[in-house]
Amino acid sequence: MASTPDRMRALQFSKFGGGAAALESVYASHSLLLLNGGSLAEYVVSPLKYTIKRPENVSALDGASFGIAGQSALQSVRDSGGIKLDGSCVDKNVLITAASGGVGTYAVQLAKLGGAHVTATCGARNVDLVKSLGADEVLDYKTPEGATLQSPSGRKYDVVIHCAESQHCSTFKPQLARTARVIDLSPRAKTFLTIGVQLLTFSSQKFVPFLMTANGNDLA
Repeated sequence: MASTPDRMRALQFSKFGGGAAALESVYASHSLLLLNGGSLAEYVVSPLKYTIKRPENVSALDGASFGIAGQSALQSVRDSGGIKLDGSCVDKNVLITAASGGVGTYAVQLAKLGGAHVTATCGARNVDLVKSLGADEVLDYKTPEGATLQSPSGRKYDVVIHCAESQHCSTFKPQLARTARVIDLSPRAKTFLTIGVQLLTFSSQKFVPFLMTANGNDLA
């Protein structure tokens, strides 16, 4: 029988119980969202910069899911992908793989918030879900078109938010715009080899391994 780990990393949602007098932005008896280890513990200490008060219109379940998936989507789309969230990126064509997953569902909505044209991949049973999130085009990854990742509109991709593990970054090459960026959320050894080659060849297409950074401002 496997032993239970002493600490597990997850998003905590509970009550703040002490020290409120020393804090300006967190108060006793408020429900909090924080990204920190020890979420199954009876008590946990978290840096204030990773902690926010949970908004009343956000359930504990929704708040818990945002910690990793939501921040990963936000930072990969906005920071790594360069999609501004002000609706000004109407000239950008974005591909999001595994768009029905935790990160993908957020990424589709964020890319559309930025004004981008969004092509997404998912399984056949989730096509309607992904369309409802705002995707302009949805590819079933099990079809020939989905396997090649070719946009039904014929447009090349300026940004790829790669959330799937089954496809290597080289799969995207024929479908990329000249200065495209592929943001790999599950980088493997081959990803770093691809990055090394692009540096040696001065390629204008960039393959970027993604690592989420815990950020209280992004939680808010």
